[in-house]
Amino acid sequence: MKQFVYVLVGISLMLCASCAKNVPETDPIDFTMIQHETEELDEVLTEPWPELQGEVALSEEERQALEMVSEIEVERTEYACREIQGQFIYLKRQLPDTIEKWVERAELYLPYAQKVFRERGMPEELAYLPFIESGFNPKALSRAGAAGVWQFMPYTGKKYGLAVDWWQDERRDPYKATHAAADYLSYLYDMFGDWTLAVASYNAGEGKIGRALEALGATTYFELHARNNELRGRTRVKEETLDYVPRFLAMVKIAKNLELLGFAPLDMNRAPELMALQ
Repeated sequence: MKQFVYVLVGISLMLCASCAKNVPETDPIDFTMIQHETEELDEVLTEPWPELQGEVALSEEERQALEMVSEIEVERTEYACREIQGQFIYLKRQLPDTIEKWVERAELYLPYAQKVFRERGMPEELAYLPFIESGFNPKALSRAGAAGVWQFMPYTGKKYGLAVDWWQDERRDPYKATHAAADYLSYLYDMFGDWTLAVASYNAGEGKIGRALEALGATTYFELHARNNELRGRTRVKEETLDYVPRFLAMVKIAKNLELLGFAPLDMNRAPELMALQ
């Protein structure tokens, strides 16, 4: 009888040892991601901004930044310029502390994102999109359930190759999520042939933007923006999306002209070396 007990104990120990060996190993980046640490989005990213009233006098530095030619082609109409300028002025004058916080976070991830878009032949300015998505916070979780620097919803994250389950949430991995975002934005550009429409679709979904364009017979983002009030019901684009593209374009102008506008420059040397992901 004792021999039988010893055999059972021995088998149990062997099984436990085997289980321990089969526990999946993760690299340091994945390990931090599976902790599911979350933080609320910065309040300025969740609340509507007030509309600026009347004409605004620009400083020479602000004028120079606004006149910067973007990699992303934007129609140079008076309407488009006014919408971008409104977002620019609010960001720069009303949210300077927020911009400084975003820039400090961006220093860790922006260089890698720029490299990804550059190597794929896409505008590097797309790497600035997380400024207005999450403020470059990899722990950010929206009320709707979007997570990470690029604010992927679970379905879209999975569709573009990110693991989202009880064990890990790769939407919070700023490096893997950047590749997923590049895939998604590339798909949207192939669909619309225009980066401003691709960016709008990143926020609202390609179906929403496609239906709105078709209903209006419009071909550009700012034409859709200007005529959105002609749409009815669920075809109408939400104010959040109407603000989203001008806000992104304004943030690009600020981020690429930080010193000119009185902010500390981006310290691109803070980004970690990530040879395994290159």
